[in-house]
Amino acid sequence: MVAVASTGRRYRGVIHASDAGGALQLVNEIDVEEYLRGMGEIREPGWPAAALQTQAIAARTYALRSAGATLCSTDQCQVYLGQTAEYGAMDAAVNATRGQVVRYGGGLADTVYSANGGGFTATPEEGFGGGQSDTPYLQAVPYPSVDPEPWTMRSTLAEMAGRFGYGGTATGAHVTRAGPSGRALDITFEGSTGPLVVDAQRFQTVLKLRSTLFTLRIEEPPPPPPPPPGAIDGGAPSAGEHVRVASPPKIIGLTDPEESLNRRPWIALALLLLVGSASAATRVRAAAAPATRRGDYS
Repeated sequence: MVAVASTGRRYRGVIHASDAGGALQLVNEIDVEEYLRGMGEIREPGWPAAALQTQAIAARTYALRSAGATLCSTDQCQVYLGQTAEYGAMDAAVNATRGQVVRYGGGLADTVYSANGGGFTATPEEGFGGGQSDTPYLQAVPYPSVDPEPWTMRSTLAEMAGRFGYGGTATGAHVTRAGPSGRALDITFEGSTGPLVVDAQRFQTVLKLRSTLFTLRIEEPPPPPPPPPGAIDGGAPSAGEHVRVASPPKIIGLTDPEESLNRRPWIALALLLLVGSASAATRVRAAAAPATRRGDYS
């Protein structure tokens, strides 16, 4: 058992220190079954045993599929908190499913999952960008969502377009391509220099959105109030002068009443549980800094 003072946690296995681009990186090398006991994806001992076992199988498959790489310890890969996070119900789930993984086409399935998919799982293209992969079991399907936690992001159209390098005066924006679940794939800004198409993954990253499952709308500003009787810049207008009142900027709003990526005590799995016995390597490393990205598969 190794204690790491900076995290306040204890870890089984061996801790290695390495130089990661000039920064010190601590890597925990540990047997995959011990790794699963220290995961922080689910910390709910009251969950049904079958639900915890399903999580253990999915997490084991994900870890073994990544064998040879260093997994980060955050929700960009799988949350790993070490021995400090262990509890009896999850220990039992890991032991009850020992060696069981999800297989597809002779190999390990890609068992990506998220804490909250807003009531609709995503396709690989929606979740990670790019073309469709050879994972037909990852499909966009609805599922019950009891706690969607609405979110909203608002910005002026000019400011938002500027974040993506739009060179002219932006006059509008809309989702020009969406996936089967309704998640945006492309967003287009319109304006004086023509259209600018932005990939939804970049759009989400730059604006720090919780997901690409959103509704985009332009809020037209209200008409300007009538000018006060009298003056421009505090003086009375001279003959031939006109009173000018600036209009407020257009506001762009992004909302999703049924989407949140906050960690919640339930998991949506968009996969087929075809359980078999594991024959892959039984070593996995969990690092304190990101190295392998699971992505926003919300």
